[in-house]
Amino acid sequence: MEKKRSAKEHIIDTLKEKSVLKQQVFDQTKKAFKILKKELQSIVLSYNQELKDEDERILLEYRDRGMFETEVKVAGDLIIFNMHSNIF
Repeated sequence: MEKKRSAKEHIIDTLKEKSVLKQQVFDQTKKAFKILKKELQSIVLSYNQELKDEDERILLEYRDRGMFETEVKVAGDLIIFNMHSNIF
């Protein structure tokens, strides 16, 4: 016969399992977002090299807004990239 776990034991076990998984997902998401930001910077630089002799108003702009957000401006339109870490 199985020993019945107390509510506290159940909570502790759940915290151990789910919190570790959540932290692993957060770390992987953060790494992926960092790669995305580097790629966006690269794209903006590459495109601007091709557009540098054209109207400067059509040049792309990259703006890093911190760990969780970045922006790319394309000919007056703003694309905002957000990393949402609350997945559960």
